[in-house]
Amino acid sequence: MRQTINDIHTIRLTEQMYNVELFQPGDTTVTELSEEGITTYYTEYKSRKKHDVVKTPVDRKEMTAFFKEVYKFIRNADESSTPIDDCSYKLTLYYNSYHKEILEGDTSCGDEYLLGKIYRFVEAHRKQ
Repeated sequence: MRQTINDIHTIRLTEQMYNVELFQPGDTTVTELSEEGITTYYTEYKSRKKHDVVKTPVDRKEMTAFFKEVYKFIRNADESSTPIDDCSYKLTLYYNSYHKEILEGDTSCGDEYLLGKIYRFVEAHRKQ
């Protein structure tokens, strides 16, 4: 893939749960989308060790098309929000080795939400 500022080459979505009883962060679930496919895993609080790593291959052309769709979605977004819940979301878009964009919470364009769009893409490929 070309290395330009407009071409996403990796998307990393983190969902960090909070332990309300202990008033501290809990496990973090990570979903990474790249040209090689989809990788999901979780890490425990204060640990970098990856647990339950699941890799799903996705056709490179399909992934590139999805990245372009996400880029267009973000540029046309009309609202951004941070849900108040027992978890937080952070979406990091890597364009090349020296440029990334970080979105916290959720972004919407009309009635569609970016987190839902990504989760639907992942689920569609996991069921194949």
